[in-house]
Amino acid sequence: MAELPDAAEEAPEFCRRMARAVEYELASLRAVPPDERLALRTERFRRLGSAL
Repeated sequence: MAELPDAAEEAPEFCRRMARAVEYELASLRAVPPDERLALRTERFRRLGSAL
């Protein structure tokens, strides 16, 4: 499926959208206490290892 609009044709706007998405995700992560983030990350990596 084609990417609409094509990022190569509108690079500055694409970069702005990506920056907003990254900013949103980082803000979401910062809202979770550090010890909880660590526990979630540890569990996620354990599940990845068990899937092999």
